[in-house]
Amino acid sequence: MKYLFIEIKRFFKKYIKNILLVSLLLTAVFSTIYVLTADDPAEENEEQSGAISDPDLYEGNAHFKFYVEDENQQAFTNTVLLNQYIRTEENLATISQDTNTDLLEEYEDQKYSLQLSPTDTIPVIEIRKDSQSQLMTLYVRLENPEDNLKIANYLFDEIANKNISVLENKEIYLFLEPEVFEESINTKRNQGILSNLNIVEMILIPIVLLILSIILVTVIHVIRETFSRKLNFSFSYTTDEATSFNLYSSKLDNKYEISKFLSAPGFTEKLIITQNNLPELKNINENVTLNEAQNMLEIDTTNFYIANELENTEIMQQISEIILIVECEETDRSWFNEQKKVASLYDKPIKVLQINR
Repeated sequence: MKYLFIEIKRFFKKYIKNILLVSLLLTAVFSTIYVLTADDPAEENEEQSGAISDPDLYEGNAHFKFYVEDENQQAFTNTVLLNQYIRTEENLATISQDTNTDLLEEYEDQKYSLQLSPTDTIPVIEIRKDSQSQLMTLYVRLENPEDNLKIANYLFDEIANKNISVLENKEIYLFLEPEVFEESINTKRNQGILSNLNIVEMILIPIVLLILSIILVTVIHVIRETFSRKLNFSFSYTTDEATSFNLYSSKLDNKYEISKFLSAPGFTEKLIITQNNLPELKNINENVTLNEAQNMLEIDTTNFYIANELENTEIMQQISEIILIVECEETDRSWFNEQKKVASLYDKPIKVLQINR
């Protein structure tokens, strides 16, 4: 566990900048996607609030919703007929008189515009149908919000009491009592989706995304190290339970421990397998003697033969242990796996020493 902790620290020291940079970028991307795809409460509550795609519906307009079934229990959807009925001069005059409002005059003022360019004129009174739910919405759009509410309440009662002749012999279901828009739909839309996220969500979501991104990027780097060509960290390659492992680093100040790890038990001969030139083992102990000509090393009372790979030679009968040297960022994974597999064929203890530069 001690060495694992050391290796994890070294891993993050190597990759921390990359992990944080990529994680921040991923957090920004995922946060943007979340915000852009977040459900808009204004749209979710569309059926309850009366909000439809109407960019000219401003604060102060009154509305209510209702649903109509015909004799065959099918949705009655003829809003053209309903609008024609409500907008007759006789009905508008009655509504204006009973509510003490100027609905008739306001409609007469825009009547010509409605006939000339109906798509560019917002009627002072109209009924619209939602194509999905088949719910109908009656809108009143005079300048005075109080007058709008009076008219909406009046027509709400007329519909409820079945005083609308074109709705005779039809089932009417009223939804929501008349109310006044407190804010224009256009303004609600322009507030953006961010306004629909509360403060907790706006803080919590980026934090959670950042944590998940850090975990994701870290896992990706660990996987890359697990399959990298060079051996860089002890957790990126495997040794069996019978194999003794140790780690040497100048930062650990464990020269004495490493010298005993290599030499014990004494008065024996061992074989060191290293892919590259013998690393700085000669500096770990005062009693280390290196004979480069004969490729031999002596620590205390133990002699070491040095080779780049395992071979069937006479010295294999003399040695008591096989020691594989792993130099981080220098030793090839394929070489290590091959030497470890061959070493396991000999009935001799195997040690692995990783050297961190």
